[in-house]
Amino acid sequence: MVLALSTTVILVLSGLSVDLGKVYLTRLQLQHMVDASAVAAAAHTPSLDQAVSIAKGIAGLNYPNGSGLITAGNTQVGSWDYKAHIFTPAPPSSLINKAVRITLTGKPASLIFGPLVGISTINVDAKATAAAQSVTCGVTGINSVTLKGNPSVNSYDSSQGPYNVPSSNAGVCSNGDISLIGNPTIYGNAIPGPGHTATGGTVTGTRTPNTQPLNFPAIDVGNAATTNDNSKIPLAANDGKGGISLSGKKTVSLPPGTYYLENFGLTGGSTINITGLTIIFVTGQLDVNGSAVVNSTTLPSNLQFFVTGSQAANMDLKGTPTFFGSIYAPQSDLKLAGTPDYYGTVVAKTVLMNGVVAFHVDQNDIYPGAIVRVISRLVE
Repeated sequence: MVLALSTTVILVLSGLSVDLGKVYLTRLQLQHMVDASAVAAAAHTPSLDQAVSIAKGIAGLNYPNGSGLITAGNTQVGSWDYKAHIFTPAPPSSLINKAVRITLTGKPASLIFGPLVGISTINVDAKATAAAQSVTCGVTGINSVTLKGNPSVNSYDSSQGPYNVPSSNAGVCSNGDISLIGNPTIYGNAIPGPGHTATGGTVTGTRTPNTQPLNFPAIDVGNAATTNDNSKIPLAANDGKGGISLSGKKTVSLPPGTYYLENFGLTGGSTINITGLTIIFVTGQLDVNGSAVVNSTTLPSNLQFFVTGSQAANMDLKGTPTFFGSIYAPQSDLKLAGTPDYYGTVVAKTVLMNGVVAFHVDQNDIYPGAIVRVISRLVE
């Protein structure tokens, strides 16, 4: 009697061990499927529909009938706060913090011996959150980039608030070489073109060359040549030839709008104030020498320069006002100099930073063509 009871207990315990092992294996496989699906979806996802589609494809490769387990009801697209370690289910606010969370609950794991005691399944859960960081280019010289003297480049995200504590996600990129002469520092990556190098200075991230050339499209001015706000140019800054010219320590305010100019020139300690979204197309020369362009909104996206021609562009700022704006000049050689800080992004044929320029790349103002690669990883 005792022997029979002991044998029964041993058989029950053995069966329980087998079933627990099976439950553990099911949980492990399910978690692996969710992890892989979230990572793949985060790397490519701008929308919930695409997240679900990508996650289904990966789930089907990693779990029997896995694609049927992924739905819009258990998948969320949002943003990931790397500092606070918090997922927010909402459209990503920038290119650097998009995330996907997949939560599976109540997936039954079938038992082998459990039915002997009236338990045929045990529910298992799995959850994964993956976030994607884009390796981006905030300072791009298509043919070359040269930093000479003591310039520095770091980054921030204006969608998260004003510049405060800089991050090390800055990207200085080129299809050619990147030359750091003297003591420049890049808090982030220096990414030269295929077969080229990034030499000198200090780079906290990678110097690995890109595998494919960057491609920046020609500027599309739309109907700006005929439909613009040129009539709002203050008289003191209107050169009478379809451009802006200001000198002699004069100060004017340029109303928000779209401007189509032959030239944009500030010299002699002059200042132009920007108060809202201002888009400036320049068909000739962009030359700011010993003067200032003050964007009082402090949002780089509110001041956009597009230089359509091939004349050299110069931004040699003077005084304490900082520059908040973007410059897109794919056919021009661009020189950045002066003492104020620059906030925003630049794309030019070549970029030269001279002296003590401090450039703060706004990760929320990156040109689409300036995304080098996307790195997606699990964050919880």
